[in-house]
Amino acid sequence: MKPLRRRELLMGVTGGVGLATVAGGALAKPDAAAVSAPGPIRLAISEQTHKPFILPLLRLIAEAAGLQWQLQLLPWPRALLGAELGQHLTFGLSRNPARDKVFAYSQPAFVSRGWLVVPKARPIAFERLEDLRGLTLCVSRGATYGAAFEDARRRLFRVEHGGNDLEGRARLRVAGRCEATPATPRGRAAALERRLRPLRDGAQLQVLPRPLVEEGILFAAAKGSEPASLLPRLDEAIQRSRAAIQALVDSDL
Repeated sequence: MKPLRRRELLMGVTGGVGLATVAGGALAKPDAAAVSAPGPIRLAISEQTHKPFILPLLRLIAEAAGLQWQLQLLPWPRALLGAELGQHLTFGLSRNPARDKVFAYSQPAFVSRGWLVVPKARPIAFERLEDLRGLTLCVSRGATYGAAFEDARRRLFRVEHGGNDLEGRARLRVAGRCEATPATPRGRAAALERRLRPLRDGAQLQVLPRPLVEEGILFAAAKGSEPASLLPRLDEAIQRSRAAIQALVDSDL
């Protein structure tokens, strides 16, 4: 049997998470709790996302909205392309001018902070983007860190596209391919420090104390698409669940 090219999960109003086979296109039948809700909603996220946090967050929002996700775990560029084509919702992105031309958004589910990871032996004095002039940064392909960063990368520094996972970009940094790599855990710098420790060469790296960027993390769908019609419903669910979402953001998941 050929390996599946993607994985899909069903999650939401049923309260559980199950692996669904996509080869034949069959989906589990919703139980009685989901009868009044739409059928499973296709939602794409990065296959490299931190699932111990993101899956409970998406389950919480789905339950508040009375929805069930058909969750697709995809390479991030494919998740964005499918959303742009109107094939599904996506979650985990921030806004930038190019995306604003294509996507409609929910309100932010939470705020993500981007931090700079640098070698302990060669730290950078970073207070503002101007301090990165002439440097090379290792970034995930398809990742963005806000409008100010996108403008600065054209004027001040260059980027080297690395892996979509933190460990891959950290290896490029240790190998000398760049001076720093942005990383976007949801919380404080100390949380990112803990994630670096078990990585190969992680002990050689440190997180600079000032955030590179602070961005709201959103649901998005192509403007005028069928998935975009669900955004107001998601806004209401996010607003009703704000305290529970913040508790997840502040947790160690």
